[in-house]
Amino acid sequence: MSEPDLPLPFVSVLMPVRNEAAFIARSLGAMLAQDYPHDRYEILVLDGMSDDATRARVEQMARTTNLPVRLLDNPARTVPPALNLGIREARGDIILRMDGHTEAAPDYVHRCVSALLNTGADNVGGAVDYVGEDPFSCAAGMVSQSKFGCGGAPARSSREGSVDTVSFGCWRREAFSRFGLFDEYFVRTQDSEFNYRTRLLGGRVWMNPCIRTRYFNRSSPRRLARQYFQYGFWKTRLMYKLGGHLQWRHLVPPAFVAGCGLSVVALIWQLLAGPSRLGWAVVFATPVAYALASLFASLCLAARNRAWSMLPLFMLILAILHTAWGTGFIVGLLRRPPRTCYAPLPPATPPATQPDSAESATRAKDVSDI
Repeated sequence: MSEPDLPLPFVSVLMPVRNEAAFIARSLGAMLAQDYPHDRYEILVLDGMSDDATRARVEQMARTTNLPVRLLDNPARTVPPALNLGIREARGDIILRMDGHTEAAPDYVHRCVSALLNTGADNVGGAVDYVGEDPFSCAAGMVSQSKFGCGGAPARSSREGSVDTVSFGCWRREAFSRFGLFDEYFVRTQDSEFNYRTRLLGGRVWMNPCIRTRYFNRSSPRRLARQYFQYGFWKTRLMYKLGGHLQWRHLVPPAFVAGCGLSVVALIWQLLAGPSRLGWAVVFATPVAYALASLFASLCLAARNRAWSMLPLFMLILAILHTAWGTGFIVGLLRRPPRTCYAPLPPATPPATQPDSAESATRAKDVSDI
């Protein structure tokens, strides 16, 4: 006699938000429209004390759905405390994070659950499509998905397999007992910190490009520069807490910024001490090399996307991303924080039994059949 079908795991979706009135209808609406059975998941919207219409719109949407949607206050306002609050309040066997500025595909929950059960990984995530609603943010989305723009980060990858980090995430509840909660010091890059910590303690992070989301880019140069400065700055905090975890793509922007700084020093020396061929070579080496590389990358982007009118925007955005990220990294490197600001690492524990039992196999089959 065959084994009876087991119910699908119950999923708790955590959505930390603050002042997302312009996007919450799309981000929350996408989670309400998932093809995962509606009696098998809940949504916890963790609001960082929004002072716009975010809360009212969440409450209105909650009244028009049969899905359990809970709106919880996050007095700390930042993302990591919101996630920790959600983990403690969640009823699900599986915890899934979604962003208030992101729109998930209709099969997002079911693909995350299926990947988690089938791979035995401790965290799974997918590819992010960076999009926009005006010329600047659309161009920023194209640049963000290029190798020259962001160095082939995992969220832009089309390869399935183990990676260093993924955006957002999907975990079994017991993962937080083994690896700890989110470190509330990390205002930015909290996903990366948790994923690197997971790997440091023997866990596995899995990327499946069939899991899709759309992230809406910043629509102004100032906001984009501020965002990437913070990314670079908080990358050094991750390095100081957990050690290395740097790849070549992380070092190229700060090397470019340092090269530009050297060019400025060389120019001042030329003006004060008298010109020389070597001095002028140092002055122009980094800017000219970068300009040529940026022009080539922008031409490739324009040709690939048939967006020749955006060529100047591509070059501008590349300069913003690399300068802001590199400057943030250098500033963070020079301002080493005390170790007492980090949450302590939990002790290493043996990995949990991988889902190779008949029960897990049945659940994986059930999920894939949705």
